[in-house]
Amino acid sequence: MNLRQLLSEFHGHLEDPRHEMVRPAESIRLLNHAQMTVARLLLNINREWFTTTNTQSAVDTQELYNAPSDMLVPVSVSYNGLVCTRVAVSNLPALDDRGNTNMRPIKDEQHFYYLLKGTLGVVQVGIRPIPNGTENIIITYVQAPPDFNERGSYFGKVTAATSTTVFNDVQVPYAGAASWTGVDDFWNDAEVHFVSGVNYGIRRRVSDFKEDNAAVYGELTVGTAFPNTPGAGDSFELDEVSPIPAHFHNLIPLYAASLHKRDGGELRQMVYNQLEGIRRSLTENLDPQSEDVTQGES
Repeated sequence: MNLRQLLSEFHGHLEDPRHEMVRPAESIRLLNHAQMTVARLLLNINREWFTTTNTQSAVDTQELYNAPSDMLVPVSVSYNGLVCTRVAVSNLPALDDRGNTNMRPIKDEQHFYYLLKGTLGVVQVGIRPIPNGTENIIITYVQAPPDFNERGSYFGKVTAATSTTVFNDVQVPYAGAASWTGVDDFWNDAEVHFVSGVNYGIRRRVSDFKEDNAAVYGELTVGTAFPNTPGAGDSFELDEVSPIPAHFHNLIPLYAASLHKRDGGELRQMVYNQLEGIRRSLTENLDPQSEDVTQGES
């Protein structure tokens, strides 16, 4: 589900005409809280649903490398194709005392260690022995879902298009010519849904957003081409999308509504029942993302 759909389901679960009194900022806050909670609960069932990789080149004689900003939990680190062993900072002197000067490999075997350090709010990955080349460092990690933004849902019109994959809207939030500060990549992975024009009803995911591409403001590139080149004035919806596997999206507004309602315990129990159904399906070798499993018991 995209942000527009999540908000609609959230308000629907409230079953209260006064839900209109829930301010947009509060709705977004509750969805963000719920998304992180659901992600952590699903993580306990199968962390592979949230596992991704980050690759960067080592720098000669450099020990520390910034970890991905969306890293929730590290899974593994490899350097030059070799899996590194994780070690605590406090254990480094002890390892040195075992004869590994500067963490040299034991018994002449090529072996590397990695450690995590926090510096000014940035998590860094340290490689020992310190790299003496530019081979790849691959960090495999559990990705934290990014927060939804209050401006993460937008209704716009095409200013111009150059192909079936690239068009722009000078007023899209975070474009250089709009009233908000320009930010490249803000709409990456968002969903575009045309509601008029030659691509009516078609949805695509944004692969790249440029706030200012040589004075072309608010340029959106989609990963899969539209059937037709969008026309100037075509209307579209642009929405952030949760990175949680799509079959579990219904849990987010359900849990968010449970946080808002005074008697939200029943809704939370519905979430827990569905999660238990997912866990059970894995033990019984069923598809945990099937409709029957994700709807669970109510």
